[in-house]
Parts: sequence; C-alpha cells; structure tokens
Amino acid sequence: MLSQVFVMETKGVFRQPADTDYKRSVFDLCTEHASRKDWAEFVPAMRGKVVRFEIVDEDEWERRLNAMLAA
Repeated sequence: MLSQVFVMETKGVFRQPADTDYKRSVFDLCTEHASRKDWAEFVPAMRGKVVRFEIVDEDEWERRLNAMLAA
C-alpha cells in the first residue's frame, strides 16, 4: 500500500525563471493546502496519505525522485 503521493513536473533548463518561479509557488501552495485536508473526505483510499507537489529541474529529476521515495 502506498503512503505518499507525489505530483511532479519536470522543467527544462531553457524555461524562463519567472515561469518556473510562478509554478513553484503554485505547487508550494498546493502542498500546503494538501497537508491541511483529510483526503479521505474525497477518496477513502487516500486516508493517511501524504500528498506533495514538486517542480523539478530536468537535470535533477532522478536524484530528487529517489530522495522523495527514500523519505
């Protein structure tokens, strides 16, 4: 059984920093709100799950994903 859910978007190094900064702030907000809500209200199978949203640079996705899975 899974205990965590990750929503991840990879960003290429060619993207404009303003666009990436904006998306990071949106994902941070989503993570903040996800931690306050009992997801079981929406989907019973989500009871007790941790939900995180991450923007990951293209050249570090594998390291970041491994770190998240190990935590």
